[in-house]
Amino acid sequence: METLKFATFAITVRPRNGISDAQVRLVTDWIKKRSTYYHVVTEKTGLSRHLHAGMYLKTAVTRSNLLTVLIRLGKSLELQDDELSVLRSGLRIMYNGDFVSEYLDKGDDTEVIATNLPEVSHLEKYYPP
Repeated sequence: METLKFATFAITVRPRNGISDAQVRLVTDWIKKRSTYYHVVTEKTGLSRHLHAGMYLKTAVTRSNLLTVLIRLGKSLELQDDELSVLRSGLRIMYNGDFVSEYLDKGDDTEVIATNLPEVSHLEKYYPP
């Protein structure tokens, strides 16, 4: 049986006490290293602050392989088991640009941390059929 590989993923990082600026930098650097295109935002403030990102990977991977690397990142962020569980469930395959566009104009104290997106039509080739 063939294992499906994907190049487009959405992630959510939601530590219990809010994501710190240092954690945001680590996650953003991790995303930039692996992605051709990306869009990273934080949402809310204080204890509710968390991070959302859309990633267009340089190399397609299975969800399970990306999850393994993402969990390693979560452990380096000192996330606890319940926070790692949220990280696991927050890793989703993006089938279109809705996730990214949803966070381009969203309220909730949304702050764009890093973005490198081409014309929307250029992204179509990254999405799975």
